[in-house]
Amino acid sequence: MAVISSNTNLSVSNTSSYDGDTVVKQYASLTINSGVTLSTANSCKGLVIFVQGDCVINGTITVKPSQGYSTNSVYHPIIQNSGSSLTNHNWSGCGSAITGLSNAINKNLSGNTGTTFTIDRQGSGDGSNEGGRGGGYPNCCWSMGSKSGGNPKGFAGGGGVGGGPGCHGGSWPSAPSNGAGGNGAAYGCHGGGGGGGGGGIPGGTCGSGSGAQNGSTASKNGTLVLIVGGNLSGSGVIDLRGSNGGRGGDGSYGGGGGGGSGGGTCYIAYAGENTFVSDTTGTQTGTWSSRIYLSGGSGGGAGSGSGACSGGGGANGFVKVIAMA
Repeated sequence: MAVISSNTNLSVSNTSSYDGDTVVKQYASLTINSGVTLSTANSCKGLVIFVQGDCVINGTITVKPSQGYSTNSVYHPIIQNSGSSLTNHNWSGCGSAITGLSNAINKNLSGNTGTTFTIDRQGSGDGSNEGGRGGGYPNCCWSMGSKSGGNPKGFAGGGGVGGGPGCHGGSWPSAPSNGAGGNGAAYGCHGGGGGGGGGGIPGGTCGSGSGAQNGSTASKNGTLVLIVGGNLSGSGVIDLRGSNGGRGGDGSYGGGGGGGSGGGTCYIAYAGENTFVSDTTGTQTGTWSSRIYLSGGSGGGAGSGSGACSGGGGANGFVKVIAMA
């Protein structure tokens, strides 16, 4: 029986700046005490927890997000008493700890039906099988035009776009593409403020100007897969929320706020009684059953001065909770 009684960061193999292998933990039973957080020490291609018996979550589980993605979309089959034919277990490109389990899992699939957990390699922002899209920037202030945030990666919500310039003299930021927050625009003409940085991994840097802020670095909007062979219960939470965009700079024309990053992704299967969260076959949401937090980060506020806009909030993450045979 494993009891997590103090804050614990699980080690990650093959780490780079914002990536690492999938972390796999296997427990006979698991209890996370109240006031305690179980997380990953570094960014990783998801956290997969197998619990043979009961799992009690009274504390918090969270996962550091990754800029990396798998060789293909990830498939994790769950056998149920009914359902569809199952796709083979495949976490190619996610490290030996998870790919080494594929043969053992796949040999039990013949003749069975159920649900396959799918994690899109690179999300399209459609709110299914992926984290949330990063927050964008509205069409405002001298008709600079709107900008979209980045699409989610396989194991992180998308990064928020950087804020626009105060007035029309600054260069416009591009939408982020790898989970990082976009950089805020440089200051505009006539004393305009620079844009705030977008939230992401890492957060984007802000433009110049008094009050301008960098976007915050995302630290928990990754991907969690939790497989429980017994009962699932507890009064704690799973926290996969995105990070916030930075405030725009002040000026005669205020800089725009950066977008927030998207929420993460959570998949749960259990065989016993589940009193932790209600089931869902797939939902894009900010909070699920008061236990799973998936909201995107907030957009940064507008700098003071004429015509400035706040950045957009990141889109909510995705959750699926099912019973298994």
